[in-house]
Amino acid sequence: MNRNSCLFSGSYFDVSAAAQQDTPNSSWSNISCNWSKFSPGQEIACRNEYVENCIKEINFPDIPNGNGGTYQDLKNKLKDLHQAYIQAFQENCSIATQQKADVKILKNLKNTYTNLTSQYKNLLNSKDNLEKDEKETLADYNLKKESFQKAIHMYTTYFDLNISIEDSSDATIIASVCFASAKTMTPVKVIIDRKEKKIIDIDSKGLLTKEECEDITFGPEFLYYLRQRVLTPT
Repeated sequence: MNRNSCLFSGSYFDVSAAAQQDTPNSSWSNISCNWSKFSPGQEIACRNEYVENCIKEINFPDIPNGNGGTYQDLKNKLKDLHQAYIQAFQENCSIATQQKADVKILKNLKNTYTNLTSQYKNLLNSKDNLEKDEKETLADYNLKKESFQKAIHMYTTYFDLNISIEDSSDATIIASVCFASAKTMTPVKVIIDRKEKKIIDIDSKGLLTKEECEDITFGPEFLYYLRQRVLTPT
């Protein structure tokens, strides 16, 4: 049989160059392999053709051989062995295909894991930033809430306030302060420095301590504080 018709000639091995040197001393180093042309189906068909050609060349008479069998039996065994080989080859091809698919899946899983890890780190950073923003927002909210409540009290104090000027001069003002909501309140007499708006003297009727009356400016803060003491005495 010509070597060019061997089972590899239709597959991915190029043996034409080596076949031309079909001598006892010929070299097969010129055999080349192109894996891009490899096809399991083509390879099986090529090997089937090769085995069928080998079987056709066995044309011995169907007579018993020395082992008690016939040459036809040997041909049948050869076919059986060939079929078993083809089956094993197909299984190996399936395993190789599955392995290639598994490698691709593993690569995708690795990329997915890398992406998820990166996203997880970003989420952790976002979580830290959100917690920081939450603290700042809460602190800002509490500050604004306190200021708002204070503004409400100051606003209420302004409309609840009754002030009557009992006497005044270029230096001082003597005023009487009370609140409409405190119907039983005895007016608080206050002497105020006209220029500095500082309280010089105050008859708080026990609503404020001596220390609380020191260095006080007559204004919204003082009136708010006084009203709180009137409405919620300690």
